[in-house]
Amino acid sequence: MGVCLKLSMLLALAGFVETRQIAAAHPSAGHKHLQSDARNIKNYVGIGYDAVFGNPLGASGPSNDSGYRNLIVESHKSAIDKQSNKPQSNGVWNRELATCWRSDSREGAGDDDLMRDLQNEFQLEGAESNELLEANLRYAIGDSEPKEKSGKYTIAKSFCATKEGGIILPFKGNLSPLFVKDVGNLPNELTGIKTCTPDVYVVEPSNKDCEAINKWVQFFRRYGTHITSHIVVGGQIIFIDRAVNQVVSTAIGCDKVASPKNVSIYHGFKSVMKGRRESRQMWVIGGFYVKGLESNDLRALKLWARSLSQRPMPIRATFTSLDHFLGDKAKTYHEAMQFYRNFQSVANGHSLNYRTFSQMLRETVTVTTNNGIARCPANMAVVAGFSVTKRDPMRIDTCIPSRPFCASDVLREDTIVVALCAKGGGFTMTAIESTELRACPDDLVVAFGFQLYIDESYSLQLTACPPGRVDCGIMPGKRGVEWKVCTRRNLLDSSFAPITTGAKVGDWKLVQCNDPQKIVLGFILKRNYTKSEISDCRPNMATCAIACSVRGCKEAVSYTICA
Repeated sequence: MGVCLKLSMLLALAGFVETRQIAAAHPSAGHKHLQSDARNIKNYVGIGYDAVFGNPLGASGPSNDSGYRNLIVESHKSAIDKQSNKPQSNGVWNRELATCWRSDSREGAGDDDLMRDLQNEFQLEGAESNELLEANLRYAIGDSEPKEKSGKYTIAKSFCATKEGGIILPFKGNLSPLFVKDVGNLPNELTGIKTCTPDVYVVEPSNKDCEAINKWVQFFRRYGTHITSHIVVGGQIIFIDRAVNQVVSTAIGCDKVASPKNVSIYHGFKSVMKGRRESRQMWVIGGFYVKGLESNDLRALKLWARSLSQRPMPIRATFTSLDHFLGDKAKTYHEAMQFYRNFQSVANGHSLNYRTFSQMLRETVTVTTNNGIARCPANMAVVAGFSVTKRDPMRIDTCIPSRPFCASDVLREDTIVVALCAKGGGFTMTAIESTELRACPDDLVVAFGFQLYIDESYSLQLTACPPGRVDCGIMPGKRGVEWKVCTRRNLLDSSFAPITTGAKVGDWKLVQCNDPQKIVLGFILKRNYTKSEISDCRPNMATCAIACSVRGCKEAVSYTICA
């Protein structure tokens, strides 16, 4: 028995520190004359940036690609002005900096707070907004998170800046002759794009139909999708402290021993222990790693700050769309950009060769929750979803696509959430919520959706929106909400069908898909006398059961899509 007790004690949870280093080791004396990259900030200003494949932190993701590409603007001529700035005669400026600062520690922060901070440091200007940048920065968080984590943690950040530079927009200076030549060779139209899908291009880039888009893809690989219009180099240290509550339940067996006939010996027991695992992560970006940084040692921080002149890295940057430099090819640039994004998603294992809307649905995963926030599985992002209040009067809000979670930024009451998630973020669905008649935008039509309302008998009802119409029709009852997904008409097909079912207290009903269809989306909304709760139908199943038991269920409605 003593052996068993020792084994159980070894399972107790303990705190630990996990240090993530994104800096080189400090150079030896033989490397003290390493040339300063800080003197060459012009190597960053005016160069291309690939916002699709690049990660500005440059230390995460499968390829560790920081995203910086070839020169676009000539930046070698300079003249000093009265303010000690160094504006280039070619519309490029830079100046020396010698400043360090530390942000306030934030308790109870989450992934979105860290993402917001990173996006404030690296900004993407243009029609694509920061959606692209967020997707790539998120790898930095996702790759470094422990598998078990708390929802909140503490963030502390320190910065040192050594130099700053930028270009003056609208740009009036000289562009790189090679860039100008390559722009001139770009096609004005993307011929063959209907048959050269990203899936086809990955397999056969030399396909004749892919000739035009291949020139744009090669251009993006050489110069990126944006230009670095403003940058600050130096270094930063990010501390992330997480506390994870854990429960470990372990069955431990021991060797049987002889015992008297009148004595009963229990030969196994179950050890249940609760503990708190503390995790500290540290990112060191720029400079050289110095022992002691992980404990905030002041001497180590000073040594690290001095090393930034030898090994600076971008800590602030703005990337501007290349459409400012492409003249009459700007429209084609945006079309090629969309293809390039889809090409990235295919490279991440996400098929985009869609012929029908049901193909898109089959690539989604449905997540439901009653606590106001639905989180997508790892490496997935929201493509559509909604949040609705649990209590009357009902209010509804649409999820913001491309996030790894779905939560309302408007509704402050308790909400239930349904999110459709997919890999890669290569596509989103146009989702619209309303409380009255509202049509799909542009030339889009309804793909699927519902109207949730209270009828004349004060019962909860759910009606499916007819696919193919421009709207869902007049709301049948009062105090209702509507949510729908719109798509192009040519994507609609008869391979998917929405099914709605209702149940009263004591009822048990079964939703059945037509063979060989399976459930791709489904949720059950149960309502008692005070509030509503939601659960999901299991995907890839042919049936979904709706049970409105006597306890906790006055009525229930379900919405299911089979494909």
